[in-house]
Amino acid sequence: MLWFEKIKEDARKIFKEHPASIIACFIGFFLLGVIDDVLSSRTGKKAAKEILTFISDVSFCMAPALALCEANFNYKKKIGKIESFKEIKKSFIYIIVLVIGAFMSIRFAMIKADPESHVYSIFDLDMIEADKLFERFFLVYLAVCIVSAIFFLYKKSCESFESYMVKGFLGTMKGELAYGVVLLGGLCIIWVFDTLIHDIDAVALMVATVSGIMAYPAVLIALSRTEEKVSKFGNILMGYVVP
Repeated sequence: MLWFEKIKEDARKIFKEHPASIIACFIGFFLLGVIDDVLSSRTGKKAAKEILTFISDVSFCMAPALALCEANFNYKKKIGKIESFKEIKKSFIYIIVLVIGAFMSIRFAMIKADPESHVYSIFDLDMIEADKLFERFFLVYLAVCIVSAIFFLYKKSCESFESYMVKGFLGTMKGELAYGVVLLGGLCIIWVFDTLIHDIDAVALMVATVSGIMAYPAVLIALSRTEEKVSKFGNILMGYVVP
């Protein structure tokens, strides 16, 4: 059971390094499951659905900004430039990133909830053009946050670029394969229970819960834990099969 202990230790460390973004992703996934399985079949729950959908969208959209702050902080902490978020002067940049992320996330969730909402009258554009303009900025925000977070994870690993990309890719594949196996096992349990014992509607909730617990953390573990050498299978895969 050494492999299980290693996975558990990696999961504990990664949650300690990236708690906010992991929790944000879990909230987003879990609320989607609740909306699909708990509220979808109930009438008179439109307001609850809209509120939970809004919170879920904000959680998902804030996750990249949170991941960027965490990755940058962990890198700076490793090289000795910062010790705690309490160092206000050194942590001010994180406040700026989170404020920008909160604004972009809330505005995107508002547009998704009410496509006819209009804020940018100062641009002298109509509603549709204003929302399209914001969506372009929103895509740039997501791309910058994700790419920057991966960059700081790479810098923290102290690996060469080629080695990091290979290890990150192989680790992500293994992590998502494990996620897929656990998800399939959970769905099989639901289907067996539904067929033999009692009719339940919990497929979406199961998928959302397992995804929130494993999907994003598996990617973080793959991109953060690159100490192990690439196996022979990995070398063959990346050296011959993929090319």
